Amino acid sequence: AVSKACDASKACTAGGGTLTPAKACAEGKLTHVFQKAGKASLALTVKDDKGAVAQKTIIFTIAGKPARFCKDSDNGANQNIVGTVTAGSGDSISDNPDSCASAKTLSEYVCVGSTAVKRAITCPFGCANGACKPTPTLAKRIGGGSGFG
Repeated sequence: AVSKACDASKACTAGGGTLTPAKACAEGKLTHVFQKAGKASLALTVKDDKGAVAQKTIIFTIAGKPARFCKDSDNGANQNIVGTVTAGSGDSISDNPDSCASAKTLSEYVCVGSTAVKRAITCPFGCANGACKPTPTLAKRIGGGSGFG
């Protein structure tokens, strides 16, 4: 437990953080900046000008900043499958679907660490629906013949 009295002439530090200048205490404001997430408690003792004392302990949890993440539904630079990269943290999350930037250019999203990165890929046989078109295959002739003799 950390105990500090308000001193209107200076700021004080305790519990890995810094309290605002003590003048704020007299105004009914107290700010403490925590250096890490976790459970904490605040034991508050208030004394009025007639010597009456009131005490209160408050237990609370300090939430940490959510970690950044990146997830690729097509598992990396897979130009033959349309995918979506979802990246961000906390309330700032974005979906980045693969798409065709032009008839022959694919905008393929991949994860680089915890960040979504867009890469332009040239599709030799064209781009459709967020993926490169596959290599064309020779079709059998109608009627089943080979066409030779």
